[in-house]
Amino acid sequence: MKRLIKKESFEMLSSNQSTEATDDLIGEIIKLGDSEENLVSLFRTLNFTRFQLRMIVESSDITSEVGKKCVRVALCH
Repeated sequence: MKRLIKKESFEMLSSNQSTEATDDLIGEIIKLGDSEENLVSLFRTLNFTRFQLRMIVESSDITSEVGKKCVRVALCH
């Protein structure tokens, strides 16, 4: 379940390189989706990663309503 959050790109999300980290993490997610044969394991990994991302968003300093809406939309899909 923790395969994605142990990646360097996930740890970089809260740094100054968050745009690069986001691109890298998306690539890792796509690669995992293409290679994982066990769908239950894939679901659990993605769900756990979503939960961790939500915790990062809730603890960040997103102050604009537009930013909050965009993040919620991204995490819901």
